[in-house]
Amino acid sequence: MMTGLSNDRTSEELRELRELRQKVGAKARVSRELAGLDVKRAEADFMEFAKNSEANNEFDALIGLAGEAAKVEAPRTDAKLPE
Repeated sequence: MMTGLSNDRTSEELRELRELRQKVGAKARVSRELAGLDVKRAEADFMEFAKNSEANNEFDALIGLAGEAAKVEAPRTDAKLPE
């Protein structure tokens, strides 16, 4: 029997913790996908909605950012208010 030597389980414990972390990460990824919380897909959906939004087109036209075809008539500033 060898004296003065101890069993060092540090590397084995680190390996077990790494495996556990990988399993938990995989479960979280699957849960996100099943719940429909995919960030890239949600961002793409939002951008598609923003491009097709009529309110945004009107606002862009009012501040001069829209193209000529999408221009909306600006409110008249010379209209008189009833007294």
